[in-house]
Amino acid sequence: MAQITLTDFLAQTAEYWLDRGVYTVPLRSRSKRPKGTNWPHLRLVQEDFNNGAFKPGDNIGALWGEASDHATDIDLDMDEAVEVAPHILPETFIYGRTGKEDSHYVYRIVGAETHKWQVSELGTIIEIRSTGAQSVIPPSRHPDGGIYFADDIDAEFTELSKLDIERYADEVAVAAVFTHFYPTEGSRHDYVHACTGALCHQEWQEDKIKRVMGAVLTVIQEDEDELEDRKGSVVNTIEKHHAGDRTKGFTTLQDWMSMPVIVALRRWTESGKAEGKVVLAPPNLKPEPTRLAFDPSLLEVPGLIGEASQWAYRQSYKDQPIFGLAAGIMCTALATCNHYVVQHWKTPLQPYLMVTGSTGSGKDSVLRAITKFGKKLGLDDVVFRGFQSYYAMLDVIVEEGMACWIWDEAARFMAGARNTNSQDFTILSHVISLFGAANSNVAGTPGRKNTIPALEYPFLTVLATAQPDFLMEALTSAASETGFVNRFILFDTGTEYRSRNLNRSTVFPSAIAKHAKQLRDHEPADGDFTEVRFADNRTYSTFEKFEEASGRRSGAGQYSWARANQNALILAGLAAVGVNAHRPVIDIDLCRWAIDLVTWSNNCWEAKVSVTASGESYTEKDSFKIERIINDPKKYAGQQQSGNQRNALQHGYTPLAVIMRNTRGIDKKRRMQILDDLHEAGLINSAEKFNQIVYFPTPLSD
Repeated sequence: MAQITLTDFLAQTAEYWLDRGVYTVPLRSRSKRPKGTNWPHLRLVQEDFNNGAFKPGDNIGALWGEASDHATDIDLDMDEAVEVAPHILPETFIYGRTGKEDSHYVYRIVGAETHKWQVSELGTIIEIRSTGAQSVIPPSRHPDGGIYFADDIDAEFTELSKLDIERYADEVAVAAVFTHFYPTEGSRHDYVHACTGALCHQEWQEDKIKRVMGAVLTVIQEDEDELEDRKGSVVNTIEKHHAGDRTKGFTTLQDWMSMPVIVALRRWTESGKAEGKVVLAPPNLKPEPTRLAFDPSLLEVPGLIGEASQWAYRQSYKDQPIFGLAAGIMCTALATCNHYVVQHWKTPLQPYLMVTGSTGSGKDSVLRAITKFGKKLGLDDVVFRGFQSYYAMLDVIVEEGMACWIWDEAARFMAGARNTNSQDFTILSHVISLFGAANSNVAGTPGRKNTIPALEYPFLTVLATAQPDFLMEALTSAASETGFVNRFILFDTGTEYRSRNLNRSTVFPSAIAKHAKQLRDHEPADGDFTEVRFADNRTYSTFEKFEEASGRRSGAGQYSWARANQNALILAGLAAVGVNAHRPVIDIDLCRWAIDLVTWSNNCWEAKVSVTASGESYTEKDSFKIERIINDPKKYAGQQQSGNQRNALQHGYTPLAVIMRNTRGIDKKRRMQILDDLHEAGLINSAEKFNQIVYFPTPLSD
């Protein structure tokens, strides 16, 4: 048996992390320091590993944040933080090192920012490491000789929102400080009363107070009678505070800790006053489409779709069953392996789904569910997360004949294809043309280096996710020409922030794997396709009537209805094969379920399209606001600001700082994008004057 060299071992380890979506960088031996200065921009892949990117003795570091699909490291520096964290932080992938086990919790957090909770007296307590940061990961060796390891290397990276993790970090930091200063003897009752009262005064919710104080008391491990007494003190203090009685708080805590520590505690607990309340009302910049009610009965689907939907929902961190249904449909489509078409219409079972919702609503769980499903079915060679290019997708289809591309940057790539003369538009149009072509041949098209040949029976399943506002920004006339709207089945959950799924489970049921493999292993009797048949003429005629009604709506300008019947046939066909892989039949119940789901989807599309069709884009108002500030700088000269800013405004120049101050309701990235767009359109210009970046209308002379 051939021996594995240390270099091979490092390469295999780096490949393991890459499979989890985490890019790695080589670190110095027994060190946390990367080799070289370009490490934030490294994106090492299998070829690099094979070519010796990691040398014997190297440690391995993980790039966090945007580089690694939003994987984020919660680094617990303080010993007390490590101790209280299991009682506060949600379950996820956890690792640590000898002597400091379980000191790193890894989550997927879109938009997380690197930040430290620290105070000079205690040092860093907890740190969020995201974009621009890296951490040493298993199986590296710590400078003191300890080995980094994880008890469960297959644990998932739990999905959290930016707000969630920041508030959890507040809890861990507070609990760690309370634990650190817990009296070893005497006055412990008063200490617990003061800690609890301080959180009450900061308007923390009762469950959070009990969670934090419970973590402190559990770590302290007093004898059973005393522990119960302390827990009683927590409950009594909360009740007294709610009753309006006087309770101790931060002032009393000065008997045990210094003022700098108390100041930090006040800062970390301030979020309690905003939790559960709307801090700022969203700006009324556009007509908002009415939230369209979703019929919960649509979640009740027989067969594999229903089974996979329930599993996907259970493993989601957010309480979002609609996204579970989307994942169940896509997983079932993947399992069919292009072996089925719907009778008479010859429609292949290729759904395009567009999943949209607010940040932190659970979209990422859909992507992870499909990735995991493909891996369990042995189809991970054709399931891809991310989107390098349209060419890359076509290359895979040519080589494999099928591909499931989990497309999580849909809006950005749609926007890139808005120019109908661009190469992006040409290639994307070709990708879209593959939809519905699984029972035919498709002509070739130019590829990256060579012409992509004609495709015989291509199978393409795409899941796309995007923020609704950015998505609608991208839906220009080009979107209609490529067929985006009418091809995608929209799963839109609105902008509501979803609560946590309290019944979360990461177990993949063996029954689902067994059921799905029946579809994957099914071979059509005639070597071509298995037909999904209709139970009776009534079912068939129901689809015909839906096709006629959809055609009338499409002809009246409601473009999302152009392929409504085809989408309904796909959904009904998938449900049928999920019930019986060998003799799939669409009955009237599956027919109505599919038509009702497509009708809801298309109504959601029409509500969204009506907003952009009205001429009010989602960023147009923001753009006008910024342009007005730049066009009338003297209006802002009376605001409190530096001398340089005032001089610039009086001379007709608007400093960037003034723009930022007066557009706080606009996301920072969007603000800079608007400035770039105005600049590119020739409406504004910029320069460095009065020791700062300033903007001014283009006609204004330098």
